[in-house]
Amino acid sequence: MIYVGDKVWIYFRIVIMLGVETMNIPIVFALNDEYALPTFIALESLLKSAKVSTFYHIYYLVPNEFSTHYIQQIEKLKTKYSNFSFVSINMKDAFKGAYIRLEHISEQTYYRLLLPELLQEWERCLYLDGDVLVRDDLAMLYSSLCDDNYLAGVKSPGYHLNSSYKEKASCDKIGIESYDNYVNAGVLVFNLKKMREDKITGKLLNIIKKNLPSQDQDALNVVCYSKIQQLPLKYNVPVLYRNQQDELKKVFTSEEVEEARREPIIVHFAGGYTKPWKNRNVIYADEWWDIAEVSGYDLEKLKMKESNFVWKSQYPSLLLRLNAEREIVVFGYSEISRKLVCQLEKRGINHIRYYCDNDARKWGREADKEICSLRDILEKCISPFFIIASQGYYRDIYSQLRENGINEDKIYRYKKLGEKFLLCLNEEERKKDYIL
Repeated sequence: MIYVGDKVWIYFRIVIMLGVETMNIPIVFALNDEYALPTFIALESLLKSAKVSTFYHIYYLVPNEFSTHYIQQIEKLKTKYSNFSFVSINMKDAFKGAYIRLEHISEQTYYRLLLPELLQEWERCLYLDGDVLVRDDLAMLYSSLCDDNYLAGVKSPGYHLNSSYKEKASCDKIGIESYDNYVNAGVLVFNLKKMREDKITGKLLNIIKKNLPSQDQDALNVVCYSKIQQLPLKYNVPVLYRNQQDELKKVFTSEEVEEARREPIIVHFAGGYTKPWKNRNVIYADEWWDIAEVSGYDLEKLKMKESNFVWKSQYPSLLLRLNAEREIVVFGYSEISRKLVCQLEKRGINHIRYYCDNDARKWGREADKEICSLRDILEKCISPFFIIASQGYYRDIYSQLRENGINEDKIYRYKKLGEKFLLCLNEEERKKDYIL
């Protein structure tokens, strides 16, 4: 579906009268029914922040079953803005059944791997995730990409703050030398022309067969690694790190961090726990809702959970549950699991017997506890209760335990509480003593 209505022609007449050169910018979103309304609000923030000289050509990549009701929602923007056109591209069943490890990410994110072939008429484009808030015009971002690079993006802080051991293991797994050039894929400038010339799409489709941990983001970073251009932090400010200035300064310059704090161009509600439609206490959520509440969209469909995180109440109940268990095993030996054990033992849980890990290099005795394989744990324990402390491999470990005969009621998932959790609490909640 394409829309170029009367308001568009009025827009161009005004631009011509003012003698301003128009900047035509193609911008792509990938979405499904679940992410439709948040993405439309991201779009509205984009249009609202545009300069009179900027015209956005919006492309929506949607699955075959995408509801036409949501396309009608975009029609409402005709009455407000004249600086855009939009095309809806039905991706049919592309990437159906693709590898999904991260719970908050859908198979639609893989669509961006096909952009060089989908947008043959363009030499470059911008790609934005649907969980962003655009606060300024994007013409400078669009123009920033050098012709010799495939992509331009902002470093993904979490990948650059790993311990040296974890970073090396992770780099070896996905196939890059280091994370020095690794970027977050939520805001990208694509050099479509060069990617077509160098047949990058085929390489991307081939590498995703390896089921990389961070899915298509890993694929883009691995294939394009030597030709990725770094962008200033202000173009992709992750709310998870908004208040962690010292941490950000380990990855970006002090000037970049200060600029991003003072004047962020794009705010990114990245991660599974910091969506403004789930919690109004997230930084910049008020600004997001200012747009949402005058948008005319059916906000009830967002199914907002204003009680912060439903799962936060699980932590006090975990202590009660653990008091009734005698063979507690923490699955995943890491800094996170060690801190968890320390916190639990401070609270009187003194019968944590073992750590379990699938990495044979970690097996052996560490301090007062032994690190074992699952096979050894099942031989040593009669009725073990497992706390899965691994933050990234819960699904895989859960399946492994179930396949080895462990009942569901003997498996608990530990979600680390930290800055990402505290960001989403009001002042009263922050005073409570949670397991951090």
